[in-house]
Amino acid sequence: PKSISKDESIDDLKSTFGRKFAEAHEAETHCAYMQAMSGEQLKATRKGYKGTVNCPVDIEIYDNETNELIGRIVNNVIDETIAAKENSVVLSVEGDSKEYWLPANGDYTVKLIGNDNGTMDYTLSVIDSDEGELQRANVYDVPIIKDKTLTVAGQAENDVSDVKIVDETGTSVGETKVIEEPAKATVKITVATEGSGTATEDQTVTEGDYVMLTAIPKEDTALKGWNQGDELVCEEAEYAFVAKTSVTLRAVFEENKSDQPDQPTYTPGDVDGDGELTSGDARLALRASVGLEKEIVKGSAAYLAADADGDGEVTSGDARLILRASVGLEDASQFGKKS
Repeated sequence: PKSISKDESIDDLKSTFGRKFAEAHEAETHCAYMQAMSGEQLKATRKGYKGTVNCPVDIEIYDNETNELIGRIVNNVIDETIAAKENSVVLSVEGDSKEYWLPANGDYTVKLIGNDNGTMDYTLSVIDSDEGELQRANVYDVPIIKDKTLTVAGQAENDVSDVKIVDETGTSVGETKVIEEPAKATVKITVATEGSGTATEDQTVTEGDYVMLTAIPKEDTALKGWNQGDELVCEEAEYAFVAKTSVTLRAVFEENKSDQPDQPTYTPGDVDGDGELTSGDARLALRASVGLEKEIVKGSAAYLAADADGDGEVTSGDARLILRASVGLEDASQFGKKS
């Protein structure tokens, strides 16, 4: 960087740096740069590898030439002391999914260390900076044991067709599926909603991609969960998974019950709540129908009990039904059911 002397103005510096920036992007500069490169350098493709690991594991990446640790993620957190090194690899974390990028011309060991018991899905892709993803290997349903180490094996130069995950005995685990044309291996994620709320829009992704869907309830509603068909697959607002096949998922919303008053407890016909159906209950229902029982108001347990025919109103007809039930001429088990 250029140091600033006392005699230089800001305008002078802007002019100098602006000129140098422009010169660096002129056609003559580009031609000189191209002429300075060897034929092999000009023909070389800019390829690398992208690895994706979905929980529950930590990651350690070693440079085999120096045996140096050059990348680490523990409990979904990047180790910044390692990331600060000049030769460190690029890492990222999104939810429970972790990614790393490796140059194609290096020699590396990738270790996956269980931080819980469960299963893992892993993807390794060949990436060309000009052409995009050229090849992909998905390793599905890898069993993970807490504190046990797995290693990525079988990676050749610009080729992941033999990639596998091996345990500490060298035994291959999980099921590997190689995709030679990732652009054609598309998976459709269709998202629907039920009730009052919104959710992530439909997506088309490549098989093996990590997908995260988000459901947002509207006012006075709550998320009941994410359903696949009739099966509840997630109760959280954010549902993350690895896309293996096309699927339709439904975010189900319901009224927020915490905002609703509790329903009174009552027995249909038993207006006074003494556990018996008598002529006294019929009398109370009749008085309530003409407004003579001021405490029997709509919504109260007594009013709901008096509404024998279940039509939402207490009338003399309800009083008659209760009276008949008290002497065995009506079936009280049918009270409260609107005819």
